[in-house]
Amino acid sequence: MKAIFTNYRYYVLAILVMAVIVLIFYDIDDTLPRYLWLYCLVTTKLLGIVLAWIVAKLTKRWERMGTVPELSNAKKNY
Repeated sequence: MKAIFTNYRYYVLAILVMAVIVLIFYDIDDTLPRYLWLYCLVTTKLLGIVLAWIVAKLTKRWERMGTVPELSNAKKNY
């Protein structure tokens, strides 16, 4: 458990995952003009998907390097 608090990689993943959740579930204001509303909708969802891809790549790389063993063990045990 101590490794989770001292390993910065878990904090990076947690912050990025929170940003992904906020961007994907962001609700656009309906009072905006239609073109601006559509632009904001597409932009936030696309940014969320790109960040999710970055999280997946970082997780895969760090698991391969063996620097996030708790995460790897959790995936194998469940």
